Amino acid sequence: MKKLSALLFIVIGLTNLVFSQDVTRIRELGIYTSDFDDFGIRFKTGTNDLMYRFSIASLNLSNAEYDFGSGNIKDEDEFGISLAGGIEIPVSMNDRFDLFYGGEISFQHSNSDIVNEEEVSQLKFTSIGAGAVLGFSYYLSPKVKLSAEVVPGLNFVTVKEDDVEVNGWKFQIDSQTAGITLSFCF
Repeated sequence: MKKLSALLFIVIGLTNLVFSQDVTRIRELGIYTSDFDDFGIRFKTGTNDLMYRFSIASLNLSNAEYDFGSGNIKDEDEFGISLAGGIEIPVSMNDRFDLFYGGEISFQHSNSDIVNEEEVSQLKFTSIGAGAVLGFSYYLSPKVKLSAEVVPGLNFVTVKEDDVEVNGWKFQIDSQTAGITLSFCF
């Protein structure tokens, strides 16, 4: 994890040095959602040629109760958080519409407590990965922007249920990798 953080810091520092001649600075602060059950805050900073993106926190809180018809009721409480950072390169199509592409590294962790009749189990999920960012932005006004994106990626996943742990690689492209962001530009 420390090596991954150091590598991200070096890449961001070098790209900032290369593009430091640009004088027009752009900053965005927005609320994003993926799959309409994860919400978070996204901050972007940079220039018209290169933007740095940071998903400060994405929280997922849920409490669900399932009835399988036979009196077997399952109750599940979940808490999850994710952090991500990366770069994106905007391509202006006109005054109001931009395409963008780039890369992102991410970290996710969630805990679930599952109660099934009298049996209680705990499920922990951790994922570290990298993905390709592909999306578009539409300016609703000069200061408000709506963006949609997909971030397919390769993740190393650890799932632990009670005392059983499973590790493996996962390529992910689904509704959780797609997101919508409403941003304020300043």
